[in-house]
Amino acid sequence: MEYFSLAEIAYKKIKEAILKHEIVPGQRLSHEDLVLQLKISQTPIREALSRLAQEGYVTRLTNRGYRVSEMTAEEVEELFGLRRALEAYCIDEAIRRITPDGIAALEQSVKSSRKSIAANEPLVDRYIINKDFHLTVAQIAGNHAVCRVLDDTCEKLVLKRRIEGVSQGGFAVLRHHREIFQAIKRKDAKKAHELMRVHLDEIKDTLLKQIASRTRRARAVDRDQSLITESCMECQAKDLRTFLELLDDRFPGEVLRVDTRGKAFDLAQCDAAAFLAKLKAGGKVLLEASDHGVRELVIR
Repeated sequence: MEYFSLAEIAYKKIKEAILKHEIVPGQRLSHEDLVLQLKISQTPIREALSRLAQEGYVTRLTNRGYRVSEMTAEEVEELFGLRRALEAYCIDEAIRRITPDGIAALEQSVKSSRKSIAANEPLVDRYIINKDFHLTVAQIAGNHAVCRVLDDTCEKLVLKRRIEGVSQGGFAVLRHHREIFQAIKRKDAKKAHELMRVHLDEIKDTLLKQIASRTRRARAVDRDQSLITESCMECQAKDLRTFLELLDDRFPGEVLRVDTRGKAFDLAQCDAAAFLAKLKAGGKVLLEASDHGVRELVIR
């Protein structure tokens, strides 16, 4: 019983870290790091990661641990297609079953969203508050099964969404929620459906643009990786200074670091013998993004 309890705790802590973007989409995870971070033994950590992989929140990497899953364009289309159907049903049922308490709950959700924007709360916290508006409509609709599926769908969108580069503005979402609430209050199903469709389409389009931008950046990194490989090949029999000069010429003004055996050095200051030794021995040099956005050269 204790084993499953620890696995559940590990699962919730890792998921919460993803939710708070302490662990971000695309970041690699290892059992060893999580053991130290969570102070939980490897077996529950392994169980938690396996469960998260089954749910699509992390992806298993061959002999390299796990990576926090990133949203794909196909997944966005699927999740929003599901949301459109679920939320249309919820609007119809909420209008049919609405009570003064339900109206008060929706009004309070809109007020909470407005307060979070005014207080400039973290974007992830506002995603959660916005999600609660939709779940409130589902709860008023009274179908617990639909509510659970919608909750899971919204949670995936929150957990796997990248937040860097996203505007802090939230007034458009707030306006949509307020107008949907007013339409439900008036029992105007046609208007509520129209508003919800526009609302979901705008969020979906924003995510798709975000993914397209990330894809372009990834292609640029691949192009840079080719330059790194060429530099390595040209320097197999030369010294580290020549290698650094080539990199400086091919990446002018860039902030790069080299990583040898887990120890990072600023590229401009690096004179690590291990780096050159591995380079001459035919070690593979990879260009990767570090946790702090600084690009690193990693020898495998």
